[in-house]
Amino acid sequence: MKSVVSIFQKVLAKEFYRTNAGFFLLVVGICFGFLRGAEHIALAQYFISSPILLIVPVFTWLLYALKIILFNDAAMKKDANQFLYISATLPTLTLSTSLAMVSLQQLMPAILYGGFLAAMAYANNQLQVIPEVIIALTFFALLIIARLRWTILHINQEKKTGLIIHKLTTWFARPYVLFYPEWIVRAQPLMVFGTKVFASLIIIGVSRLYDFDTYDERLFDMGCMLAFSFNLLLVFYYQRFENFHFSMMRSLPIALPQRLINFIFIFIILQMAEIGSMINYLPSGVTVFHTIFLILFGLSIDLMFYAGMHFRDRTMESFVNRLFFMTIAWIVLILFQVPIVLMAVVQIVLATMIYRKYFYRFEFDAEINSEK
Repeated sequence: MKSVVSIFQKVLAKEFYRTNAGFFLLVVGICFGFLRGAEHIALAQYFISSPILLIVPVFTWLLYALKIILFNDAAMKKDANQFLYISATLPTLTLSTSLAMVSLQQLMPAILYGGFLAAMAYANNQLQVIPEVIIALTFFALLIIARLRWTILHINQEKKTGLIIHKLTTWFARPYVLFYPEWIVRAQPLMVFGTKVFASLIIIGVSRLYDFDTYDERLFDMGCMLAFSFNLLLVFYYQRFENFHFSMMRSLPIALPQRLINFIFIFIILQMAEIGSMINYLPSGVTVFHTIFLILFGLSIDLMFYAGMHFRDRTMESFVNRLFFMTIAWIVLILFQVPIVLMAVVQIVLATMIYRKYFYRFEFDAEINSEK
């Protein structure tokens, strides 16, 4: 069994942390760059003070578990990892034990923070929190294991279109701007749902901070910037959709300005949750005009990354690494009070110039980026 565990560790656990190195660096930078030890303790005490407040870390663990599930699904679909399906012939106990060890390694950051919360609960005599934390983490671990085991045992399962969806697609001709939103929701439903919820919670959480202290617009700017940055994963998959899953779009006689306009409308649709959260939870110290500039800035982020992806084809790992450094750069610019509208205009102009120059020079590498 050791050899089986070792193989799964190298293909799934080790590769998970390597691929998401930029994501973990971003999380570490936010958590330990802005919060000190005493603030982490105070935040943990706040979470364990009420079962309702404990939902915040539990929901974060849920999103992290969904991220692991999405990674495992994508990893199992890669041609290079097809040999893992042979493990379906292993005894049930051996397979389940191996998958459990690998899943726990992937879930380790959540387990460590859960242990920290349990220790704080014990120190503050909040003993009822400890079983709640254990139950939540156990559930998420079982969810990851069950999904991975199901994927191994159901290789290349046929997907059937429901009768209602089939009739709707027959009766109504959908515009192009709905092609990608429908495809990404079908192909990556957990990622889309998790991204929308997490980004909206960041905007709502940051806006609520204005009720307890006095802040200028920069705090809301940074929160919205992080929320829009999470949507850049959708930008990555959009280029994959345009170049691999629906590659005929590159051959159609559509002018480059029209392509960019289509892109903007598509991402306005995809980011309605974030835009709605910004409008509904607008802090008292932020004007409506500034919010409009923030929305423009968010769209310029999408546009710049989309255009920049045409320099050369990149893997998800390379894309996330660049996202990490750009996020740090945006935070620094916001802290130095660079106007949001100026950054938006500069990014739109640069994106347009890059897109016009490199769109027809770009070559998609199907060998490294064809996985669903």
